[in-house]
Amino acid sequence: MERHPDELVLVLAAADHFKQLNDDFGHAAGDAALASVGARLTEWAGPHGVAGRLGGDEFAALARIEPGHQALRLDHLAPMTTPEQPTLLNWGDRSHFRTTPAPCVLCRKPAMLRSHAGEVVHKVCAEIWNLRNPHEVRFVSDDRPRRRKEVGVHA
Repeated sequence: MERHPDELVLVLAAADHFKQLNDDFGHAAGDAALASVGARLTEWAGPHGVAGRLGGDEFAALARIEPGHQALRLDHLAPMTTPEQPTLLNWGDRSHFRTTPAPCVLCRKPAMLRSHAGEVVHKVCAEIWNLRNPHEVRFVSDDRPRRRKEVGVHA
């Protein structure tokens, strides 16, 4: 840090509406969302950086980036963290959540989510695949997320 202070970029991030996600869809959805944010920040930080959860819904990432590339790298972070971006998948329906882990079809690490086609996959892996394959349709968002309160019989 002392040798290259102008090459360090610190990003602090919070998962907006995290409590609402936990309340509406349960802790498994909340855990998946936190893991997804952490994975996105870790990928963004790259091999010369570090990312982690500070606590609650707060995260930090520290990356070593040449000054001439810092603005571009920060621009790349925006679509990873802004929910309005079409690259992020809206998988709020309970049908996406598995009860036992299975290998992700993309990275082979254990995952608790499945796509609309039934593929076991991490949400972040699916989003990265979509970014890298913009002309192919494989992973899509829910038409309309259902809240836990809307599922089942109501009096």
